[in-house]
Amino acid sequence: MRSLSRRFLISVGLMSAVVTILGATGAFFVFQQNLTHRQIDFLSDYVRERSTNIDRRFNKLSSLQAAAGQELARRIHHLTDADVARLNDDFFPRKPDGTRRSRPDYFDGHATASGRWIYGMGAFLRDADRMTVAEQRVMVAAFSVVSDFGQAAHVDFDNFYFFTPETRLVMFGPDRPDHLKFYRQTAPADLDIRGEEMAQITLPSHDRPGRRAAPICSG
Repeated sequence: MRSLSRRFLISVGLMSAVVTILGATGAFFVFQQNLTHRQIDFLSDYVRERSTNIDRRFNKLSSLQAAAGQELARRIHHLTDADVARLNDDFFPRKPDGTRRSRPDYFDGHATASGRWIYGMGAFLRDADRMTVAEQRVMVAAFSVVSDFGQAAHVDFDNFYFFTPETRLVMFGPDRPDHLKFYRQTAPADLDIRGEEMAQITLPSHDRPGRRAAPICSG
């Protein structure tokens, strides 16, 4: 009788252990499945939010570029030849190697006679002696546009620049660790970006109908 009782108790114990193990295993798989679903939902929300932020940033960049292009055209139109000659020498002093580059204080910080504060700017103009008055007018206007728009958009974009396929560029980049010294000081006079993709896409042959050249900005 005692043997039967022991067997019965052992059987009950084994059944309880099996039920407990099966229940724990089932609960583990349910928990794991719920955790997986939560992780998938979290990642989906993150991807959606990330995509929304990228779209918002791209739209803001496109609007900024369009506005800068319109302002560039306006300033080009209002510059006289005398203004161009004066500002060309002021913004881009000629160097012995035949280039024109921005003055150091236009990166470090410079207050103009009109009260404007210019900082974070660097410029490199190749073959400066070959530039026509029209080309000089574009670069002079671009310098002020890049400075103004770069400062205004600095909270969203850490750099803003304008360049031509002839390897003439002005850039706003106050946070650059190199302080734009490559363009301002050390770039060789024969620096050539005409083969780069960023220069090729600005050529008239790549323009879409109704599209106008405008400053390029990045963040």
